[in-house]
Amino acid sequence: MSRVVELIRIVFILGIAFSSSFLFPPVALSASTGTIVATLVLFAFLLGFFINRALERKQMISRCVSLELLHLRHTYHLCENVQDKNFAKRIIIALTGYQSAVGRSFLSHAKTGESFRKVSHLIYSYKTKSDKDEILFADLLNTVREVALERQQIEQALANKLSGYSWVVMLTNAISAVVLLLVNRFEPQYSPLGCAFLISSILLSLDLLLRTDQLSKSEIKAFETAYRFNIPHRKSQVSKK
Repeated sequence: MSRVVELIRIVFILGIAFSSSFLFPPVALSASTGTIVATLVLFAFLLGFFINRALERKQMISRCVSLELLHLRHTYHLCENVQDKNFAKRIIIALTGYQSAVGRSFLSHAKTGESFRKVSHLIYSYKTKSDKDEILFADLLNTVREVALERQQIEQALANKLSGYSWVVMLTNAISAVVLLLVNRFEPQYSPLGCAFLISSILLSLDLLLRTDQLSKSEIKAFETAYRFNIPHRKSQVSKK
């Protein structure tokens, strides 16, 4: 179904480009070849810069999510070995509650702070009962600190989409290029068909930037699933202890 929607989206964009190139009335103006080239070069430069930034943001989210899940599993393993089994059970309940909260809505990651604070509060208030507990407790403190840092990075990356001003700049360049191409499409250097392909490339590039700057539904679903089932098979085991 998603592929059909994508195909319809592409056909719609191509339809706009070709119909505007062939149906837009000719305008009697002097040729603007130099201006068109300069505008397209600037558009290509900005497009590459913003797409690269969007891809780096996605990579940051993916990397931090993987590290957070790893540290949450490590927290579970550490709690398995503490002397106080009641404490371990409470931590696991808090951990699964936090992961379930993120798993319900990954984009609302910033709103799960209260669930995470339950985990950190339990760890900070734990009183060790042996030398082994002292070692495990030190590792727990370090691990929960790492999770807190990763949470902050994820939240910042989720919020750090392209700004409105960036989109204004991109759209201004794109509109300028499209208008110049339409006005000059009957000049000897151009043709309606060639301009239609150029306009299609501009519109498809803007669509690509928009899609790259956002997490897709499949990406969000994958993250949510990873959180929900990060330690699923151990949840029931802990509850039996």
